[in-house]
Amino acid sequence: MRSIERQPNGSLTHRAYNQAIADLVSFAEDNHRELYAIGRGSAGQQIVRMNVTNTGLIPGSMPTQLSATGCVQSANPKNPASGMIPYDVKSPLWSDGVDKSRYLSMPNNTQIEVTATGDFNFPVGSVLMKHFIENNQYIETRLFAHTSLGWQGFSYEWNDQQTDATLLSAAKDKMIGNLNWHYPSAGECLECHTAASGFSLGLETAQLNHDFLYVQTNRTANQLDTLQQIQLFKII
Repeated sequence: MRSIERQPNGSLTHRAYNQAIADLVSFAEDNHRELYAIGRGSAGQQIVRMNVTNTGLIPGSMPTQLSATGCVQSANPKNPASGMIPYDVKSPLWSDGVDKSRYLSMPNNTQIEVTATGDFNFPVGSVLMKHFIENNQYIETRLFAHTSLGWQGFSYEWNDQQTDATLLSAAKDKMIGNLNWHYPSAGECLECHTAASGFSLGLETAQLNHDFLYVQTNRTANQLDTLQQIQLFKII
């Protein structure tokens, strides 16, 4: 979600708000003329009050450091935390040729609803994580979390020392060697991860139906069979 504001000198400035509203349908004002955004997320309707701050619209918070999110090992954020399940897709999206590693996590005693068309519906509390790696250097980690407000995306920029990554409050571009890398804002995440696409791009039966090497166990197996074996699927 974005706005254009006219400055006293007549120039226009562009503001990108950090928190995206899934399926934005309307705006409204209260009796004090405070602005509200109205949307319909995967968890139902949502109403969010718009606050002007230095960092835009951020209801709730995420840890500033990737190492504190619980998705990775705090002592070595390049390693996934216990409970993060690695996966890969048959036809990955091209991202300037960088390598990627992917993980998913769900709350205990929950399941993925698998539709008749092979799409996945994840329960609230699920987190998808993707590392972007260029020449063995981690450059970005994205978290896509299914919250009570719907799906929300977060981008973490890795430091030069490769010891941790920091949450970004807005989109940015950065030259990494000869690569001009773009770190997306939260709003940009939902430009592709839409309700029509099922939000969790790549996580569907067609994309996961192939063998994958699970490094932690040194075992190669079909991903769908593995997820079914650990009882993560609920057919609807």
